[in-house]
Amino acid sequence: MALGLSKLLSSTAAALDRRYGWDKLPRPLGVLTLVGLRTRLREKNLYDTGAGGAKAAPSKGPHHTRTFDGSYTDLEQPALPDGFRFRTAAEAGPEAAVRAHVDAWAPSTYTAEGYEGVRRMAAYRGDLHVLVEAPDGTMAASTIMWLDWANKTAEFEPVGTHPDYRRLGLGRAMLLHGMRLARDAGATHVTVACYGAPGLPAARGLYYGVGFRPFTRDLPLSKPAA
Repeated sequence: MALGLSKLLSSTAAALDRRYGWDKLPRPLGVLTLVGLRTRLREKNLYDTGAGGAKAAPSKGPHHTRTFDGSYTDLEQPALPDGFRFRTAAEAGPEAAVRAHVDAWAPSTYTAEGYEGVRRMAAYRGDLHVLVEAPDGTMAASTIMWLDWANKTAEFEPVGTHPDYRRLGLGRAMLLHGMRLARDAGATHVTVACYGAPGLPAARGLYYGVGFRPFTRDLPLSKPAA
């Protein structure tokens, strides 16, 4: 009986989210929909959900099943267009890193002083701050990976591409390259936060395309000051 109710809740939640978007529903129904979505994500998107530890690989050779600890997740080889190359902020320098950010999120108030504040953060590593350089020297895309040693995770934040260089596959290649760097640095899995509402499909499509799947959602709550 309980299993049947759980399946009904998860399937109903998925249908409501596809048609209306959980964030557009009345609050009580929206919260209930999120509960159903979380149940569905646990059932469908992880090969092992943590109960009893990670399972063994299902077969020999390359594995595309997502395991809880990332042990059997193979990464696709990143491919850049001709003439483009990967750089890091550690080698390209602060000016290039700031320019890449400003161009990707223009208009932006980001400054060299602001970047210095980022560099002083304990989790920041210049060798995990990835840039994509165009043939003309423009920093066409950038992302920072924040490595959490204790939990062996890395988070992409932010991820952006220069408007003149979008739709070239730079974001996809940069994410794949970044995941390889994170893995070499000790991370077993990688996360990214993005707007996942049905009306904002672009970023979600990019992350789905390199293997990310949703595992949790934020529900903003507000209360009048008075």
